Amino acid sequence: MPLADLTHKLTLSVAEAALLTGIGRHAIRDAINNGALRAVRPGKRAFRIKREDLDAWLRSLPEVPLARPARVVPIIPRHR
Repeated sequence: MPLADLTHKLTLSVAEAALLTGIGRHAIRDAINNGALRAVRPGKRAFRIKREDLDAWLRSLPEVPLARPARVVPIIPRHR
């Protein structure tokens, strides 16, 4: 499903939430299982996540500073 189609949905599956946020499916499921992310289970297996709950969970995540870029070291060929 194209990403643009997901932005208008009111509820998302775990896979759709992962695709939309760039956060892995396992991390989304872990957040549901530990109560950090609210979700409902209309059937026996699949979770459905309200878009507003996903947005609230994302806002609650701590901001992590980006790592410093790696230093680029030029490779100088050895002359024999």
